[in-house]
Amino acid sequence: MINGDVDTFRSNMTVKGMAVDENNTFNPNGAYGDCRILVAGCGGPIAVQNHENEFYNWGFDYPSGNVIKFKGKEEDKIGILRAKNTQAKPRLAVALDYADIFLQEAKGKDKKIGKGKGLFSSMDSEKDLKPLVIKINKLSNLADSDFIDTMTMVFYSKNGETITIKGTFEKDEITKAWIYKPSNSYFDIIFSKLAEGNLMGFIKIKLKKSTLTVLKHYETSKEWLYPIQFISKKLLALDGLAKLVELMTDQGMDDYIVADYEAREKSRIKTKVRGYSVQRHNKYGEVPDFRFYRDLNSDEYT
Repeated sequence: MINGDVDTFRSNMTVKGMAVDENNTFNPNGAYGDCRILVAGCGGPIAVQNHENEFYNWGFDYPSGNVIKFKGKEEDKIGILRAKNTQAKPRLAVALDYADIFLQEAKGKDKKIGKGKGLFSSMDSEKDLKPLVIKINKLSNLADSDFIDTMTMVFYSKNGETITIKGTFEKDEITKAWIYKPSNSYFDIIFSKLAEGNLMGFIKIKLKKSTLTVLKHYETSKEWLYPIQFISKKLLALDGLAKLVELMTDQGMDDYIVADYEAREKSRIKTKVRGYSVQRHNKYGEVPDFRFYRDLNSDEYT
């Protein structure tokens, strides 16, 4: 059974089930005494398993399979058989990318954590000369960003120019927030150029072992790479204002009230709003621009 919008079924199902635990045990009568169906969730050789509801139900497990042992016609033991190869682990980069895409469609109980926010609920600078503050989406069930080692951003202009932004990723001792500090002292000028040009960019995140329990079985040697774009928070605010003005007009508000409000808000935004936001590319963030890849790396793409 599903309550509400079908698009939110991953977190809204009322059907209950039991998962095999780390001790390889399974209680077939654990879910109200009515659990009598065994379902194997699989993502190829890597099983789908969410021990701690991680990644908005897109977590992965070690390569494994379900085992049922019988005594005559009755089941004697239901459990899980894991691969003995210690190097066989699901890639954290893949799980992060799945979560980042599907969390953008998540609504959850808090409607403010809604569409448009992926794994990172924000990757923004408060002001033009401030570093990027990285915040994790609460629905991912990840309490910290300590799985990130380094971050590098690369952008490509139409004339072939490449802009690379390197920096340090660290936890602020005072605010306890994770921040990305670009190494270039003129990064505000670079940010402005990127936001105005709407250039195709990529963020390359080098991963590391985390202290989080939910990430202990993931393989972290592969980097996480995905398309992004830089957006001016001023432009975002102006776009939001335009939509609000349109709504006010549609609702029949007097023209002079709408015009006065719009003028005041435009003035406030232009003088007060600063900073930039890094987001998954709104057009090529999920389905890549393969023609662009071909032109950029002709040796690898034909």
